[in-house]
Amino acid sequence: MAIFTGRIEHAIALALRAHAGQVRKGDGQLPYVVHPVTVALILSRYTADEDTIIAGLLHDTLEDTTVTEDELGREFGAKVRDLVADVSESPLPGLSWETRKTRYLRHLQTASRGALLIAGADKIANLVSMIAAHSTEGDALWERFHAPPAHKLAFYAQVHAVIRSAWPGCPLLQELGNRLEEADRKLLGVRS
Repeated sequence: MAIFTGRIEHAIALALRAHAGQVRKGDGQLPYVVHPVTVALILSRYTADEDTIIAGLLHDTLEDTTVTEDELGREFGAKVRDLVADVSESPLPGLSWETRKTRYLRHLQTASRGALLIAGADKIANLVSMIAAHSTEGDALWERFHAPPAHKLAFYAQVHAVIRSAWPGCPLLQELGNRLEEADRKLLGVRS
């Protein structure tokens, strides 16, 4: 399957509209939509499933925009809606960073393989972005995040462990593991 289809074009357009005006935390200037597009590109290396790639493009819409599950279902079908919901954190207001991440990990343990791919691709994209931003900004980068780098990387390592446990043959595990090791070295100074 080609990465570019009419449905994928429609998903890109929705992602552009939904994330208009948002920027990435990594540099505070890069348009946010670069992230979901990167996630979709990563996914396209590991799956030809159009719904999974579309859900990758839209994976942050329920958390960070006014897009609703009903809208996703109407526009893209139940599978895309469910995949996006599976990788979205709890919408309950006032939850701490730690509580949100714990709930996310618990839910991921029983998520579909498509959701596991999206979760892994999301973390790969975030790691690449953090490493790049840190190389130019240094530790000032962490002022824009809700958790210190050691906590963020520990959480990403837990996501890797959950994916490995739930789906030992997941095709992006190696890349996620490699990016985690690189982040440990470059962001925390951990020697392998």
